[in-house]
Amino acid sequence: MRPNLNKPEGKSPGGPSNFKKEIILIATEDILKYPDRDENNIRMIGDYVLKANAKMHTFYHTAAKADGSWESTGEPDAFSREPKFVAQHPGDEIEALEFFEKWTGVDCVILIGNCGRPGYKVEGTSCVPMQLVPSFTGNNDGTFFTVTFQGDGKTSQFPGYYEGNLTFADPVKASSNTVTVDGEVGKIVQLPSADTTAEISFTALNNLKHNDRVTLIGGGGDDPYTLANGGTGTVVTLKNGTSWTSLENATITLRYFDAGATNYLIEENRK
Repeated sequence: MRPNLNKPEGKSPGGPSNFKKEIILIATEDILKYPDRDENNIRMIGDYVLKANAKMHTFYHTAAKADGSWESTGEPDAFSREPKFVAQHPGDEIEALEFFEKWTGVDCVILIGNCGRPGYKVEGTSCVPMQLVPSFTGNNDGTFFTVTFQGDGKTSQFPGYYEGNLTFADPVKASSNTVTVDGEVGKIVQLPSADTTAEISFTALNNLKHNDRVTLIGGGGDDPYTLANGGTGTVVTLKNGTSWTSLENATITLRYFDAGATNYLIEENRK
C-alpha cells in the first residue's frame, strides 16, 4: 500500500540541516551481520554486529559545513541515485593525515546523526559501500580537510534509518546460559561455546530504556544453548514461538518492553 506524505512536524522542517558533529564509520570488512530493513525498506531492524575485536569509529566534522545532498536519475526502468555526504574537518594535524592514510580506499558504512531526532541516517551497504575521498585547503580561506564520502557505484536503494546499538568496545561476554544485561556496560552479549545444551535465561536487565535493543551472539559448541519463549521476571517472546539456537556467530536482536512488574524481550530479527 502506498502511503501519503504529510507536512513534517516542527516550526521549520525545511530549515538548514542540523547534523551531529561526529559521523560514525563502520568498515564493511568488520561487519559480521547487517541489520535488515522493514517492510517499507527504510527503517533498519536489528543491530550492526561486528566481528571479534572490531569496533565502530568516529570522524569529527564542522557540522555547519556539512552537505548531505544527493541526486538521482529517473530513466525509465532505471532509477538510481549516487550516495554522497560531504564533511569538513578543521586544521591540518598529523592525526588527520594518519586517519586518511588508514581509511582511504576502505569500504565502509557511515551513520549520520541529526540533532533534531534520534537514530542515524545510513549510507552504504554491502553491495554499494562508501569510500572517503579527502582534499585539503590551506590558504586565506581557511585550513581544513574536505572529505567526500561517496558510494562505490549507484544504487536504487534510499538511505536507511538506524536506531540500533553502537559498538565502541567488545561485546559483553556471558560465562554461561544465564545472562545479565546492563545497558550502561553494553547491550550486545557474546554467549559462550556450550557442550551441554541448556536454555538461556535472563537473570537481570539493568539500565535499559523502553524500546532498547539487546542482541545475543551465538557461541556455538557441540551442543549450543537455546532461547525459548517464556521466562519469569523477564518474558521472552519469539516470532512464531520458534526457539533460537546459539550457533556460532548466529545473532538474535530483542526489543526491551517495560510493562512495569514484568519486562519483555520481544524478537525483532535473527540472522
